Amino acid sequence: GYQLDARQFSVNGLAGMYGTQGTASVQVGSAQLIKGASTAVNGMDPEGAVSGSVNIETKKAADEGNRKIGLGWFSNNRAQGTFDLGQRFGENKEFGVRANGKLRHGDTPRHGYSEDNKEFALNADYRGETLRVAFDSIYAKRKTNGGRARIQDIQNANGRLFDAPEGKVNLAPSWQAQNTRGQTNMLTFEWDAFENAQITGGIGYNNARYYGNFASPTVTSSGLTYNSGRARLTDQRFKTLSMNLTARGEFETGPVSHNWSAAFDRIDRKRTTYQGARQTRSSVIDPSLDIPTQLAKLDSNLGTAWSATPSVDTVIKVNSLAVSDTLGFVDNKYRLTLGGRFQAVEQKNKLNGRKADASRFSPMLMAAWVPQPDLVVYGNYMEDLEPSDIRTDDDGHVTMADPRVSRQFEVGVRKNWGDFVTTLNAFQIKRPGYWRGNTTSGTDFAMRKNAGLAYSGSEQGMERSRGIEFNTYANLLNKTLRPSFGLMYLQSTVKDYPNFADNLVNGVQVANPRVIAKAGVEWDTPFAKGLTLNGNVSYFGKSYQDTQKQYVFPSYTLVDVGARYKTKLGKNTLTVSSSVENLFNKNYWQVQRGQYDRSFAVVGMPRTYWLKAELDF
Repeated sequence: GYQLDARQFSVNGLAGMYGTQGTASVQVGSAQLIKGASTAVNGMDPEGAVSGSVNIETKKAADEGNRKIGLGWFSNNRAQGTFDLGQRFGENKEFGVRANGKLRHGDTPRHGYSEDNKEFALNADYRGETLRVAFDSIYAKRKTNGGRARIQDIQNANGRLFDAPEGKVNLAPSWQAQNTRGQTNMLTFEWDAFENAQITGGIGYNNARYYGNFASPTVTSSGLTYNSGRARLTDQRFKTLSMNLTARGEFETGPVSHNWSAAFDRIDRKRTTYQGARQTRSSVIDPSLDIPTQLAKLDSNLGTAWSATPSVDTVIKVNSLAVSDTLGFVDNKYRLTLGGRFQAVEQKNKLNGRKADASRFSPMLMAAWVPQPDLVVYGNYMEDLEPSDIRTDDDGHVTMADPRVSRQFEVGVRKNWGDFVTTLNAFQIKRPGYWRGNTTSGTDFAMRKNAGLAYSGSEQGMERSRGIEFNTYANLLNKTLRPSFGLMYLQSTVKDYPNFADNLVNGVQVANPRVIAKAGVEWDTPFAKGLTLNGNVSYFGKSYQDTQKQYVFPSYTLVDVGARYKTKLGKNTLTVSSSVENLFNKNYWQVQRGQYDRSFAVVGMPRTYWLKAELDF
């Protein structure tokens, strides 16, 4: 029910190292999704994140080495080349080097939408008996033309958004182009310092840039047409330094076991945005008419001049210290985790020289009952923090309100039935609302500010998400059939909540489907050795454009099918895989929410084919 940005992902435990906007994937060995509050993992992100986090583990050279090259084709006309080369050295293969790369270029199935993508990753690691050290260097650069087929601020419409066009239709002209470039370097280590204790840590630096030009199309009042938006040059830069140091271990006090941890994390992020001096004119686009013809008439004169000063120039630093102890009773059948994280945030706006800081301790409580190894019943209380804004009070003092606190309660059960596993959990997350600071006459904020009852960034009202999740996956028929199924029911509501216009609203939170269901299957066929068939079905229930449920984003179902064939070519292995995504060419809006009650709708991609061949040698 909340938003999570790739800037908030961690890599090998280092927060903020994944990049921004466009990001690389060639370095990804695995991705760990942490559902729920992430305070215990890395602490508060410099830009805030609620209800979930993702940690990426990078690839390392395998004992047998890695030697793979691949070619791929994606509709309508994109070609891809990849390589994955790794080797271990030393008497015990303690040294390893692995390099990955990807090049992809061409046109997508959407008219006027093309990409040029380059990704490279290098990992070098040492694997000793008590010490393990790894260095990662990752580079990514991607250029897209016509890649923002989305409409924003739909919550402002006084009518239902027009039906989603065909996926091949572009809502943005091809001359609107964006580039992303990112470079990440990281050093991480693990040291088995004592018999029952381990020390881990790392330091990383990410330099990311998002530049080019784009407009932000918005829906018109009727909901039947949209404004193309005013395009301008933009250059956004993010520089993030991340470091952590963790100690963990275990000991016993009589019949009670202890699994303890202490962690220090620090994140520094500098964010600067420059904008072009000229904005193009916006025009109303009517989707019932020929959209390409209307886009061709748009003002495309971006100019070459830039504004003299940046529009954003900020620095934010977050330091945090977390401690926890998991106590085990009765041979670990009963487990209780107590702990918390003290977090301090500093912000500085370099444009006006204002700076401020705030801090808070967030408690953490978890309990689990493990009557047998294949059954776990658990519950937890955790918090997420988001930094507040800097403000100047009536006396001229610069201050920052305490970080905004989201509170999560969860209970769940996990059961392993042998060939299949089931999980069931229920959760509630409460997140405070806050005033944006719109002083336009007549807004609720303006009236309360004039009465001395509110200021920009102060908390007001709340949003609440309550949900039930059920998941199951299995490995059947001698591990040849692998089905999975997931279902979530979600209620997202707001109460006395400031919307983007800074008026108080009550009702449902926008763009959050009430029901999401996903099912998938993989089958190693008995009639053709090496052939695996797969399919996935995803259902996204209806959601609402506005808090009063007057206008609906319709539900939609997507079906993907694919196949993979693996065969020996002498001592080498050839793998050929293919897939058809959005098999029935469904027209749909992929909706998402932003801050406050803002909602966004992206035109779903049309039926898309891809074919890949990879040779292990």
